Amino acid sequence: MKEKYLNCNDLWDDIPELRNLAECISPDDNDSKHLHPAQLIKHILGLRRKFGCGGFRLLYLWYDVLGEEGKVHRDEAMQFASLAKNDGIKFHSLTYQELIVKLASQIRPNHVDYIRYLTERYLYLYAVTKQRTIPNQTLEMDWAKPCRFLKGSI
Repeated sequence: MKEKYLNCNDLWDDIPELRNLAECISPDDNDSKHLHPAQLIKHILGLRRKFGCGGFRLLYLWYDVLGEEGKVHRDEAMQFASLAKNDGIKFHSLTYQELIVKLASQIRPNHVDYIRYLTERYLYLYAVTKQRTIPNQTLEMDWAKPCRFLKGSI
């Protein structure tokens, strides 16, 4: 984070936790492995200036991966979310996988093909075969394989 941001004291009114983080990662952020908190802080500063303290929500949408790297990224996102929340910032961290599952749970018959495309392309869940019921339709998925639809009236 460049020092010019830290020198503008009016930018940091009422967000001491984020300012402290900005000072810690300035000028180079070597603490985070996957998250780029300086970029998120700059977005927050711009949104606060444009819409006021409570006039916005910032969504951090990211792709989760299995293993230690995924855990590190999730932990970094959760830590940042906690700091932002402590400063009263409406910051939400959501993975693409979580978003797709939410979309699939609210599926409408005219969007089935798009949900199928998303799940086949982006979701790799490993579990037992499950059955989902959609209004007037049944969709069976084999969750032990990379989201392949087995049978159904879709």
